[in-house]
Amino acid sequence: MVIKPLTLNDCERAAAVMQAAYQAPHVGAKPWSRDNLQSLLKSPSPGFGLVMNQPTPNAPIAGFLIARQIVDDAELLALAINPSNQRQGLAKKLLAALVNRLKQEHCDRVFLEVAAENHGAIGLYHTFGFTNTGRRKRYYKNQDALLMTLDIAD
Repeated sequence: MVIKPLTLNDCERAAAVMQAAYQAPHVGAKPWSRDNLQSLLKSPSPGFGLVMNQPTPNAPIAGFLIARQIVDDAELLALAINPSNQRQGLAKKLLAALVNRLKQEHCDRVFLEVAAENHGAIGLYHTFGFTNTGRRKRYYKNQDALLMTLDIAD
């Protein structure tokens, strides 16, 4: 598997991964569409993404993330692993690649929101060093979101 920047051409396949990965009710968030992903990549304060797949053209996407950096803070907006590729450590590899990129950009912190019932994701983020910093009541229609932060400043 290789990790590379998410491009506009990847957005339709990434949206399909997100649709499949976000089916479980504990996830909370709604999956993004291809248009949502493309809009973020093209916005004036653009987001960026990392995608993981086999090193062949148009290979199926195993997982991806999308984030946005504003000065020395970043927000992880979405992380999705294809259900057939889950529990293989791919999310950790994508998070590590994100942190490496953000450190090169002199970023100090990464923020995220995660559904309070998404125990698998919360465990992953805690293992990676994120700490709980708050809670947003009913952020996802019928459940709260935990706010989490990872300090990455050197």
